[in-house]
Amino acid sequence: MFSQTCKYALRFLFFTAQKQQPSAYVPLKLIADELGAPLHFTAKVLQELARRNFITSAKGPNGGFRLNSTQLKTPLLEVVKAFDGDKVYTSCCIGSEMCNENNPCAIHNDCKAIRSRIYTMLFTTYVEAGAMSELIQIFNQSSNHTQL
Repeated sequence: MFSQTCKYALRFLFFTAQKQQPSAYVPLKLIADELGAPLHFTAKVLQELARRNFITSAKGPNGGFRLNSTQLKTPLLEVVKAFDGDKVYTSCCIGSEMCNENNPCAIHNDCKAIRSRIYTMLFTTYVEAGAMSELIQIFNQSSNHTQL
């Protein structure tokens, strides 16, 4: 459903939110090692998250990544849109370019209901809640079966 980069971006946010301590940053290497992601890939995704202000970064020996209170309240929808656009909740479930409201495919209406639920879940679930729920387990399980 989500691109590999988007899944890892969410996982990195959830993990960082779980591991951060007051006034301390979570080191890049810890994030990469704990989530089984290549260091360079992890750095690139975290840089993009920081560039888009989803996470805060600091350089130096005590540097790393953390989320402030505003970033913890970011709806998952914003992160998904930043990495994957809106295709998750707007595109045809079977990939038909011709499918739309006026020319629906065979499963258009069923998929429309599913896409609506996905949109609602992404809009109403925040990074903070994702970090404290089973969402992190779901992303970890699904990503363990996929190599980068």
